[in-house]
Amino acid sequence: MTKFIIDRQKNGTFQFSLVETTGELMLSGQGYGSKQGCKIGINSVQNNAPADEQYDRKKGRNGKAFFNLLSHNGRVIGVSSTFNDEESMEKTIKILKKKARAAKIVDITKSK
Repeated sequence: MTKFIIDRQKNGTFQFSLVETTGELMLSGQGYGSKQGCKIGINSVQNNAPADEQYDRKKGRNGKAFFNLLSHNGRVIGVSSTFNDEESMEKTIKILKKKARAAKIVDITKSK
């Protein structure tokens, strides 16, 4: 099951990670000042993930592929992990397009 995990960082901010059934990290959000802000970020991912034009495909200095998921106003709402090749990146984008909307939200801040 694909899921969003909300966690609290050491600096006190809240961050979401979108994780595939296999445990693979697909997307990470920024640090949010509140849990509610983090949930709004997740909602933005769910709304924008199905649209191919919201993916800004890039290549890092190390030659590895990655992407930013953008909101409708062009702001980055999530950053992928890095991939050894573009084919792997495109496979992850395809999964995100299909599964992000229905992904369960798991709040692990309550267990800490």
